[in-house]
Amino acid sequence: MKIPNINILCIGGITTDIIVDTDKVSVQTDKKSGDKMIAFPYGEKVVADSVTHTYGGGALNTAITLRALGLKAQVMAAVGVEQRHALLSDYLKKRGLSDRFVQYVKDEETALSLVVNSPREDEHVLFVHQGAAEKFRFNQSELDKYSSDWIMLTSLRGQVADANLQRVFKYQTKNNVRLFWNPGEQQILHFRKYRNYLRQVEVLSLNLAEVERVAQTLGIKRPTVPAIVKKLMSLGVQKILITEGKKGVTYFDNQRIIFQPAERVAVRNTTGAGDALNAGFMAGLLIFNEPERALRLGVKNAARVIRTVGAHEGVLRRSDL
Repeated sequence: MKIPNINILCIGGITTDIIVDTDKVSVQTDKKSGDKMIAFPYGEKVVADSVTHTYGGGALNTAITLRALGLKAQVMAAVGVEQRHALLSDYLKKRGLSDRFVQYVKDEETALSLVVNSPREDEHVLFVHQGAAEKFRFNQSELDKYSSDWIMLTSLRGQVADANLQRVFKYQTKNNVRLFWNPGEQQILHFRKYRNYLRQVEVLSLNLAEVERVAQTLGIKRPTVPAIVKKLMSLGVQKILITEGKKGVTYFDNQRIIFQPAERVAVRNTTGAGDALNAGFMAGLLIFNEPERALRLGVKNAARVIRTVGAHEGVLRRSDL
């Protein structure tokens, strides 16, 4: 199978992940909000069944899937200058990635995710320290160093996140680069101020909770999914993915609505499932140029990842196509 000769720059985060497996937790429902919450025994020592040290982050998870499937991808992110940074550089090389576009920030640590995972409940909770990710700053000339055909833009954080976004969209316009955007929490909370950028977005990926928040910020009075999708497309988005966890994912464009159910697998850890789906879909879209096959590849990649421990372990490879 021929893999397209396309350059993809994945912009966002790299994290150091510590994944703790324990079933000494319970799932409770908040009486007021109805939200599910993971609870720990008060004042007790919680025994970890296993602990895994690895790496994650939206940009890294995405780039690793794309590289594993034979596409040319690189990661652009900020990490700390610390004892472990040499280990990260080696890790990137083993995964076929360069640290050419990785910024090493002095006096900061790489963003840290402490993932408490309950295999019994098929769910996890993350404790996140942003560290160097909040100091991630790049300029136009740094973007120009990489001749991109596509940009996969994931979560950006910190005071300079908006300036970084403006540079990405300026670069996209100047170079006619195609853009896949999976906005992070900071962007979702203030989504209205990015509405003028949406005409530059080819693929927008949101989960169902994010769709509801976007509807609020855009002031959609009757926020049904069809109404929200219609509004986003009227603002210029060409393709939309809405993920629904265990249910699956729905694809929208101006002609089609396609639902792809999630694969039923024995879940080991759901960390990185969304990134795995997005990256698999992106790869499928480039390789097959068919949204149906791209959706199947995305769902299959997510299923492979959640059967393992780690945000990108088990990703599909070119031999799986």
